[in-house]
Amino acid sequence: MPENKLKHNDPKTLEFTIHVDPDYDATFPGDSESLETYLKQVAIDKFPLNLYTGYALTAISFTIDTSGQVTGAKTFWPCGHSEVDSLLLSTIQNMPTWAPATYANGSKIAQDYVLLVGNMNNCVLGMLPLER
Repeated sequence: MPENKLKHNDPKTLEFTIHVDPDYDATFPGDSESLETYLKQVAIDKFPLNLYTGYALTAISFTIDTSGQVTGAKTFWPCGHSEVDSLLLSTIQNMPTWAPATYANGSKIAQDYVLLVGNMNNCVLGMLPLER
């Protein structure tokens, strides 16, 4: 303890968590183009024309667990069109099994994702609670 007026204070304990990114991200079967094709065929092609104009945006968060399954999917920024929001959520929840994220030693880890659909050139993106 330092020799000052604070020496009579009790020592404090600090607890913290360190999150280390995996060496290999979780991957959709095939490649990123396969994921885009899946989303387009199952959901996006079914949207009304001109749905995402102006500030319209949908954000869905989900986790790929250690077995490659989608868990915890939820819409946290709805576009306001309930059928579209439901279709996107269902599309994410029913995705095929991914290859889970792994560290270099081969151990698997759950990885979080956010799917954004809509106008990516608007100021609303800065308001979303996304890690950058």
